Amino acid sequence: MTLHCENRANIEKNTKRIKNLECTRGSTAIDYSYARNSESEYLSVKYAVDLAQKYGLSIHICHLSAKKSLEYLKSLKLKSMNNSNIEITTEITPHHLLLDNSSFDRFGTLVKTNPPLREKGENLTIKSLIDINMIGTDHAPHRIDEKQMGVWNSSPGIPNLETVLPLLLTEVNRGNIDLKMIPKLMSETPAKRFGIENKGKIEVGYDADLVIIDLKEEGKFNIDNFYTKAKYSPFENFNYKGIATMTICNGKIIMNKDNIEYGYNGSNSITNSNSIYLESDNRVKYVYD
Repeated sequence: MTLHCENRANIEKNTKRIKNLECTRGSTAIDYSYARNSESEYLSVKYAVDLAQKYGLSIHICHLSAKKSLEYLKSLKLKSMNNSNIEITTEITPHHLLLDNSSFDRFGTLVKTNPPLREKGENLTIKSLIDINMIGTDHAPHRIDEKQMGVWNSSPGIPNLETVLPLLLTEVNRGNIDLKMIPKLMSETPAKRFGIENKGKIEVGYDADLVIIDLKEEGKFNIDNFYTKAKYSPFENFNYKGIATMTICNGKIIMNKDNIEYGYNGSNSITNSNSIYLESDNRVKYVYD
């Protein structure tokens, strides 16, 4: 069971209080993060765990965003709650990992998302990854006009598909994470958790889903060059180091040096470093060291 954890009653109480304040002081985009505060997530996570224990359910918590929630889940592991058949896994987004609610001051409602960006000190950071099971983009593109309808009416969501890997590779180059964490958090663990066969590893018999990267290539995010129709990003003009140069899906090249290969049939072999040979059914046959 996959869950988005926010306590509706707490959100409604906070929203009513903040809207009353806005009658005298006006509204600001950051109000959204206080209406749907960290406590709202924590209460919902705790309730979800209680129900999971009661009914013997395994749960996956999407886009975890609050330090208090993660500390609570870590405490359960220390108490060895998972000695039972109940499994609790967590996921984090790039924006919750790298930004806090001060981004509202710069980007306004463009960074409105659910759950919202957290106040510094209450947020999760790159150091939190050691206790997180996977990274999910929560890619939620919207038109610009849908993101500029005020604090309460703007659509929540941030596009992340084209920024997530360069952002993480930049953290690798900064020495903040190990390169091996990326395929584990974004491919191996998700495939295992959701029972997706033949995915998540470069091994004999697995589908040839591969990403070729250049850890040394540097650049700056330019939203005009993105393929998404959502022409906004809190990471616009962000300097990165490390990028995908080729994407291969089921043995077919679908991206090569920023060019999307629409309808390209691919090849049965990958010659990069002569490390992998594919069978005709586009599954890995040999893996060389």
